[in-house]
Amino acid sequence: MLLKEIAFGIAILLLFSCNNKEKVFHIPAAWEHQDALWLGWEADTSYGYQSVLVSMIKSISHKVQVNLAVESDSLMHQAFAYLTSKGIDPETIHFHIIKGSQFWIRDFGAQFLVNDMGELAIVDFIFNGYGYPEFLKRQFGDNAQIKSVLAAMELKVKETNKVSSLIAQSQNATIIKTKIVQEGGGTEANGKGSLILCEATVLDRNPGYSKKEIESEFKRVLGVSNIIWLKQGLIEDPLHCFRRIHQNYIACGTGGHTDSFVRFVDETTVFIAWIDETEINGNPILQINHDRMKENFEILEKAVDQDGKPFNIIKVPMPDLITRKLIANCDLQSQIEKNNISCQGLIPSEMPQHGDTLIQVANASYLNFVITNGMILLPTYTHMGSSKSKEDLVRLIFKIEFPHSQIVFIDAMPLNWKGGGLHCLTMEQPGKSKYLP
Repeated sequence: MLLKEIAFGIAILLLFSCNNKEKVFHIPAAWEHQDALWLGWEADTSYGYQSVLVSMIKSISHKVQVNLAVESDSLMHQAFAYLTSKGIDPETIHFHIIKGSQFWIRDFGAQFLVNDMGELAIVDFIFNGYGYPEFLKRQFGDNAQIKSVLAAMELKVKETNKVSSLIAQSQNATIIKTKIVQEGGGTEANGKGSLILCEATVLDRNPGYSKKEIESEFKRVLGVSNIIWLKQGLIEDPLHCFRRIHQNYIACGTGGHTDSFVRFVDETTVFIAWIDETEINGNPILQINHDRMKENFEILEKAVDQDGKPFNIIKVPMPDLITRKLIANCDLQSQIEKNNISCQGLIPSEMPQHGDTLIQVANASYLNFVITNGMILLPTYTHMGSSKSKEDLVRLIFKIEFPHSQIVFIDAMPLNWKGGGLHCLTMEQPGKSKYLP
């Protein structure tokens, strides 16, 4: 009788242990199998984002299920018609009506996790619109003109903040809550327990928490054990749009998302954006980027993975600097022409004089790429005058790392001018097949 009781007790313990294990979620690597790739959709704008999405969908739809998040039923019909006009069969796309959806789904969409049983979870990070509403309040104070703009912006951010949990509900995924503010473009994982974060963005978004508290929470919600903190991102990825980044140079950005300058490409290999000293030639933007990436490279050299092993770090060339000239227009009564920029587009402390020439730097980087089921989507810059030999070298670097993957180059410039890239428009949903018995 005693033996039976002992055996029964062991069985209960084993069952309890297995059930606990099932609920231990972790963030997978981007190169693992994906069941779906999420994209966002908005009404047509002058920015040209939809054309980039069309190119991406045409490239990946035979490799992975495309889930398209749209804000309303009417917008879904608009998307349906637009995609049809571009030669895409909308029946191959899974539409999801999710209020608050926008183009940049990487940053506010569901950060998927998976466990050993193939069950899905998402981390419901707080999305605060990159801190832009609060930033405008600090910069403009009680300016009457901006109050209505802020009210609409805050409402939109509030709606967008709910998108990740709504995606989770649509996929029957467990929702893991957190008080941390974080965008997906700033989260880089190797799928085995190591995570790269950038201090410039993560600390900016979470001023009420210590670095130790933030790190502890990331470990809890993402199932990682090892965090590497890099310092700053590219200078052409400043916080908000438009910002002066050096003298009369301006740019749009997030403040330093990792997906523009550092990416895991396997468990132990890290790509880092690189500008060689021989390329600088007195250009201040190139000099600043070189210095920033050199500091990040030195941190990575000293870092180790979750098992205490060093990383293999590969320097990936940056495209040649891509810029355009804009003329500051401070006349509120006049129409803003194509090559003009409204002075009101800059904060008071950085506002130009009427007629000043400003140089906008595109947030262009080969590291803002997409991996999905044996395909790599890479941005191309040769049509913007960047070196073909440099782009050929980038192709070779990716081919060596991903020998069995198809590489497709896509024009991402409409995104780069606004501070984003291809990766920013996507969020991968991990596959279950490798986890199921």
